[in-house]
Amino acid sequence: DDGAQQIVLDISALEYISSAGLRVVLAVAKRLSGAGGKFGLCGARGIVRETLDLAGIGSIVPVHDTVEDALDGEC
Repeated sequence: DDGAQQIVLDISALEYISSAGLRVVLAVAKRLSGAGGKFGLCGARGIVRETLDLAGIGSIVPVHDTVEDALDGEC
């Protein structure tokens, strides 16, 4: 709402992501995309990365290993 056009969310501290968390990720991606912005995730590991992969999130939201990778890739 404050006009941000590019957001990188570092989820490296997550040990679990629920379906509600996945819905939030998708909602943010949709909202930013609709406003001409970009959204990316970074730091997913273990079961969180597996969950994102199984849900196909990577085809909608770029998932990078590090914040630096996300910024270099421009989300």
